[in-house]
Amino acid sequence: MVNPQQECTVAPTKHAEARFLLRGLSKSDLEEMIREGKWKSAGGNEHDCVYNKWHIKIQVGQCTIKVITAFRE
Repeated sequence: MVNPQQECTVAPTKHAEARFLLRGLSKSDLEEMIREGKWKSAGGNEHDCVYNKWHIKIQVGQCTIKVITAFRE
C-alpha cells in the first residue's frame, strides 16, 4: 500500500503555485511541509495539512497530491 504523504507526487494548481510564491514559499518548501505536516481529512479525497502556522488544502488522487492553496494562520 502506498503512503500518499510520503510517496506521491506534489502537483500544485496554477492558482496555488502563484499564491505560495507570493507568500514566500518555494515548491521544495511546500513539498517538505506536506511530507512533514499533520493531515486531517476534510471529506472525500480532500485533506487539510498543518505545518507549524501554515495550512495547506490538498486533494489526493492516484498518487498525486494536488495543492489547492497554502496560507499562514
